[in-house]
Amino acid sequence: MDASLFQLSEKDDNYFLIVSALVPYKKVQIAIEAFNKTGKKLLVVGTGPESEKLKSLAKNNIKFLGWRDNNELANLYAGCRALIFQALRISG
Repeated sequence: MDASLFQLSEKDDNYFLIVSALVPYKKVQIAIEAFNKTGKKLLVVGTGPESEKLKSLAKNNIKFLGWRDNNELANLYAGCRALIFQALRISG
């Protein structure tokens, strides 16, 4: 990915953003549940086997965009209030 596509931005289009493969270990469901409670706007970029399940859980404030090209992704990053990233904790 060309890092020059991404610039610092002061714009805030009043949405939060997840960019992830939609697979169980990414824990996107946790974010869906949280945003269902808050009602804040969440955009989800990505596809995967969990896609239909996550869509069925999501309320109207959550939109699934599928995969986006780098230019679209750069614009989405620039306009978001924050990037949501769920981490998997592995105990050992």
